[in-house]
Amino acid sequence: MNRFFLFCFRLEQESTNAQCQKCLEKGHWTYECTRKRKYVERPSRTQILEKRIKQLQKDREDEEKNANETKKKYLYIFSISYI
Repeated sequence: MNRFFLFCFRLEQESTNAQCQKCLEKGHWTYECTRKRKYVERPSRTQILEKRIKQLQKDREDEEKNANETKKKYLYIFSISYI
């Protein structure tokens, strides 16, 4: 009887920390849930990829811009040293 009590007590403690995957509330398991499923709006995979592509393109443009500025500085310094 003592083991059964400990098992039930442990199960009850774990369920108080558990978050239901259906209603996103804490205190019960998903199979015990009687509430409606909550809608969680998330970006689609296409939106995520488009955002990532734009970021990569912007990074590439920034790198090219920085490379061009660096070239101009070196050309300017190089042209001054020969004068």
